[in-house]
Amino acid sequence: MPTSSTGRAGLTLVELTVVILLVAVLSAMIVPTMAGRAGRQGLAASARQLLTTARYARDCAVTRQCTCRLVVDEAARRYVMAFGEEGAAAPAELPPGAAFALRPAALPEGVRFGRLRIDSAAHGQGQGVEAAAQPAPNQVLFRPEGRADAAIIELTDGRWTLSLVILPETGRAELVEGTVAELPNERIDLDM
Repeated sequence: MPTSSTGRAGLTLVELTVVILLVAVLSAMIVPTMAGRAGRQGLAASARQLLTTARYARDCAVTRQCTCRLVVDEAARRYVMAFGEEGAAAPAELPPGAAFALRPAALPEGVRFGRLRIDSAAHGQGQGVEAAAQPAPNQVLFRPEGRADAAIIELTDGRWTLSLVILPETGRAELVEGTVAELPNERIDLDM
């Protein structure tokens, strides 16, 4: 490092430019990674909250011995858990038979529902249909005996996808990274 006429060490303009260039290159590599993590954390937090709501719906159905519903409103980017006896009066925005509902949970900005598939045919409750053909609101039923509609509810931010999978025989809900191609089926074929 050259010294000035007074004998003190200093940086030349070239050295200073190299240091600034190195800081800029490192920042360009680190900032997108950090922004991606923050975006993924919002998706993961939303998926965990949806998972908790689904598990709570199953637990309420079993402990209260009533049908509970996880109602998904794709257009409004929100969902709600409703429970109560069949035929009870319900507010207009809830499905028939919902005597009580928790406060709807909204997805954060940038997170939306991806593919939504619900199949109630596993319990003789109707035919399995894609969400587009199913009348609104889309809902997953959790029954008092612990069973539920087979379902896949995807949450996505456009880059990553997390899927909530609801198993029909036990009503268990779990999160899976990525998309899930087929509805879950827990039946075991004993004729093999």
